[in-house]
Amino acid sequence: MALCETVLTLKIVVCGEGGVGKTTIINGFTGSPVSIGETPATVGINFATRTVSTSSRIINLQIWDFGGQEQFRFFLPDFCKGALGCLVIFDLTRYATFERIYDWLKVIKENVKGIPRVLVGNKADKKESRAVDRSVIDSLVVKEKFSAYYETSAKTGQNIAEPFAILTLIILKCLETVSLDIEKCADISLDQPLNKNSDR
Repeated sequence: MALCETVLTLKIVVCGEGGVGKTTIINGFTGSPVSIGETPATVGINFATRTVSTSSRIINLQIWDFGGQEQFRFFLPDFCKGALGCLVIFDLTRYATFERIYDWLKVIKENVKGIPRVLVGNKADKKESRAVDRSVIDSLVVKEKFSAYYETSAKTGQNIAEPFAILTLIILKCLETVSLDIEKCADISLDQPLNKNSDR
């Protein structure tokens, strides 16, 4: 099947506490240089893009990276506008970043209703320093209706592309299923392999 000539633009927001690895993950996905341990904290909002394609469509992903520091929170309502999907990232070695997921979800839910969300636990390579049990994570995924969960490592490249790919497919399925009514996406039950948890 030939690719559709019209390029579809999808806005994805990426949120989580400072230092969890958001910017490094985004850089790894978009092809920007990745310097583990040297990436400066995001001040306010960063913006990145990557063009991807399915069998029938070309997609321009606009990826908005929000700084996790408290002093930038007033940007959030504007930051969320027009978003069609969200990655929420925490640090598997810092339990406090997992606890703050609820704060980020509150902001997302208040400003963009019903968009699909994928949860990402970063720094999976630091197995000896892990502070968040998988059972606790799985409970949160079910309770908060995350569409998928991935464990990543910005250092090794583990699962860097997968959260973006799955979120893109879920958004496309949502748009097709609900006739562009994105607010109903959270209520859609997606078939495998779109709706899955992975730590591969």
